[in-house]
Formats: sequence, C-alpha cells, structure tokens
Amino acid sequence: MSAKRWIGDARGQSERNAAIWEVLKVGLVSLCLLVGGALLVLAILWAPQRLVEATQQRSAPGQEITISERISAENAIRSTLIQAFGGAFLVLGAIFTYRQLRLSREQLRASIAQQELNSELSRASLDATRRSQSSEAMTRAVDQFGGTSLATRLGGVASLEQLAAGDSAFRDVVMEMLTASVRNGAARGQLSANEQQNSVGWWGEPSTRPAADIQLVVNVLGRLRTSEPSSDDLANVQHRNLLDFESSDLRGVRMALGHFERGMFRRADLSEANLSGGFFEAAVFYQSICERANFAGGGFPGASFGEANLRGCDFSGAELFMADFADADIRGAVFTNANVGGVDFLQARVDASTRFDGAIADSDTIWPKEFDPAAHRIRSIEESIRGSCADSATGLEGNS
Repeated sequence: MSAKRWIGDARGQSERNAAIWEVLKVGLVSLCLLVGGALLVLAILWAPQRLVEATQQRSAPGQEITISERISAENAIRSTLIQAFGGAFLVLGAIFTYRQLRLSREQLRASIAQQELNSELSRASLDATRRSQSSEAMTRAVDQFGGTSLATRLGGVASLEQLAAGDSAFRDVVMEMLTASVRNGAARGQLSANEQQNSVGWWGEPSTRPAADIQLVVNVLGRLRTSEPSSDDLANVQHRNLLDFESSDLRGVRMALGHFERGMFRRADLSEANLSGGFFEAAVFYQSICERANFAGGGFPGASFGEANLRGCDFSGAELFMADFADADIRGAVFTNANVGGVDFLQARVDASTRFDGAIADSDTIWPKEFDPAAHRIRSIEESIRGSCADSATGLEGNS
C-alpha cells in the first residue's frame, strides 16, 4: 500500500469516527432530555400528593383536611415546584448562553489569529518569491551589463536601474557596482572604448562626449536618489563608496540635475563635463581636472575644489556657500551671480579673465591677495536682499 493511499484511508477513517461521535452525542443529549423531562413531569404530578399525604399523616387526629384543601395544597406545591424548576432552567439557560458566548468569542479569536497567521505566511511566501525573482533578475542584469555588445550593456544598465528603484535593498548594491564600473577603468577599457563623439560645447567650440553606456551609467546614478538624501544616506555614500569616482575618466559627461551629494571626484577628469543644476553638496573635487566644465546653477555648498584645475569653468548662479578653492586654478572661470559666501579663495590662482560680476559674498568670504572685490562688482548678501525686495516691489506695482 502506498503512503498516499494509506494517508487517504486514515483520513477517511478519522472522518467516519467523527461522524459516529456526532451521532452518539446527539443521541445521548436526546436521551438525557427525555429522561429529565419524564422525571420533571413525575416530580410535578407525584411529589405534591406525597407531600400532602405525609403532612396529613403527621397531623393530630381530628385535624384532617378536606378534599378542596388537599387540592389547593397540592396546586400550591406544584406552583412552587414549577417556579423553582423554571428559575433553575433560567439559570441553566443563562449559564449555557454565557458559555456559548465565551466559546464563540474564543472561536472568533482563534479564527482571527488563524487568518493573521495565514496572512503572514502568505506575505512571507510572496516576499520569498519576490526576493528569489529579484535575485534572478539581478543575475541576468549583471550578465547583460558585462556583455560585449553596446545594446546588451545598455539593457543591463536599464534593468539594474529598475531593480534598484523598485527594491531599496538593491539600490546601494547597484550604485556601488555601477560606480565601480566607471572607477575601475570601464570608461577607458571594457565599456565602449574610443566611442567618443565630437559636438559643440557650451563655450561654442567642439567638445568631447563619453560613450553611450558610460553616460547612461552616470544618468542612472544621478536618478536613483530622486529627493534630498537623509543624513544616513549621506553617511552611507562615504561608508560604502557609492559615488566614488576617484581617478575616473568622465570627460564630457552630463550630470545635469543629478543627485551626487558627497560624491568623490578626487583626481577625476571632468574636462568639459556638464554638472549644471546638479546637487553636489559636500562633494570632493580635490586635484580633479575640470577645464571648461559647466557648474552653472548647481548646488555645491561645502564642496572641496582644493588644487583642482578649474580653468574656463562656468559657475554662473551656482550655490558655493562655504566651498573650498584652496590652491585651485580658476583662471578664466566665471562666477557671475554665484553665491560665494564663506568661500576660501585665498590661495586660488586668478587672472584678469576670472569674472565675479554680480557674485554674492559675505564677511566670511576670503579673497586672494591684492584682489579688489569692488572692481569686480561683487555684491554683499544685504545688497542682494535689498535688490530682491526692490524687484518684488516693482513687480507688484506693475501687476497693480
């Protein structure tokens, strides 16, 4: 006999035993009710007569009661017995009802607990299935990313982005892997080497553009953080090297509007790169090469540009509060309307082509020696606020 058939026979025998036990319980309850009813009827009909007869026998001679008195006494006893039995039945009914209510509550609690358990098991099963599917998708995406054709690599990057965006558990891993692909020579070797294309840059001359897969990798890294990162996210960037582009070849790359807070660009080549409108709070550009890079309108508070080559860069309208330009080469750079409050330019190399027209400074801004802020029409924060208020008032008058 097979195990499956044996289990089926055992289950059938258990069901038959349960049915027999139910029948026996019904029969036993019916018998008890029948016997109890008979005893009750007997007690109501027979007990009053016996009590009256016993009372009459103990009474003194000559004090016998009449038939009408006997009948009245029996009826009174019967009424008392009926009331007593009725009260007892009410009490028993109340007890039975209370027990049923308790049983119902316990069954309801057990049912709710079972439903919650089933729900937890279902969620756990779904999570396990999802993790398994995500792991398989991750493996396929990594295989695609390491492919030989450009189309395969682009598909792999897109798949990795989808995984990272849909599951936070994969986000840091994907960011770390994509960053490593650029940092470890991918832009110069394994990924689309020498696929540079010439186009016209923001300065009006031919510029270099990176390979398509490298540009897509950078775009994905800038999109994976779609909002202002928390302090834990920023700490994790440094702890896990999620945005570590040290010594990477990023010539002509576009990082506009991307989130690269606390990114590490030490000694990276960012020549002709476009970082305009991006978010680079506390990023490190130490000794990086950024000739003719576009930083216009970007957020660089607390960023470090120490010893960086920033010749011909455009910082127009950029937020540079408390940034460090110690020993940086900013000859030919443009800081028009940029916020340079608290910036250290003391050791920076400037020349006549360096422009600060309309830049906003404060008392903590440190200028190079023999540098005249007034000659460059640099504004203080107070002047900037007054100018903004005047512009607002003019606009209101025009509207009215």
